[in-house]
Amino acid sequence: MHSAGFYARASSNTEFDALINAAAALHGVSRDLVRAIIQVESDFDQLAVSTAGARGLMQLMPATARRLGVTDSFDARQNIFAGTRYLRILLDTYGEDVSRSAAAYNAGERAVARYGGIPPFRETQNYVRRVNALLGGAGEASAAVAPALFITPGETAPKATAQPAAPVVKRPRVHYRWKDAKGVVHLAQTPPATGEFTTIRSTD
Repeated sequence: MHSAGFYARASSNTEFDALINAAAALHGVSRDLVRAIIQVESDFDQLAVSTAGARGLMQLMPATARRLGVTDSFDARQNIFAGTRYLRILLDTYGEDVSRSAAAYNAGERAVARYGGIPPFRETQNYVRRVNALLGGAGEASAAVAPALFITPGETAPKATAQPAAPVVKRPRVHYRWKDAKGVVHLAQTPPATGEFTTIRSTD
């Protein structure tokens, strides 16, 4: 799985921190979750290739890479930003559930839909356990991050009230669109059992 020379080079799992932080901030995903996925997927090996053909730091399958607009899965920036975007899609799909999102990242969305949760595959169950262990058992709390509060020069931060109103977060809904063998277009909240499909996120 690891690229030639991976074990010969000095270990540095912080060299991609700037990209991880930027991608995590852009897509509203915990940087710790992104790092955990990279750790389990490739151990920070930028040129890793799995036996199934997954590539790069976040081990993007060719079909997933194309779906996310990636032209070079070995390019660290493209790989991390696309992998983090895919994590955001999965977290939206599974209501910020880190375990199910990690399971879908490993086994695919269809497998999670088929079993109504984490599939009974040893590899996937071990994968989910490893991700959660790296997160320190934080679980769902590590899924998303709150937007930053920006204060312009001359302003002061608002004072906290005794009982602040909980913000209403409008999460996008995820639908799947595909064509059947007769060319009929379908739109549903669960993916088809086979074939290609497009993910659509909507807040309508």
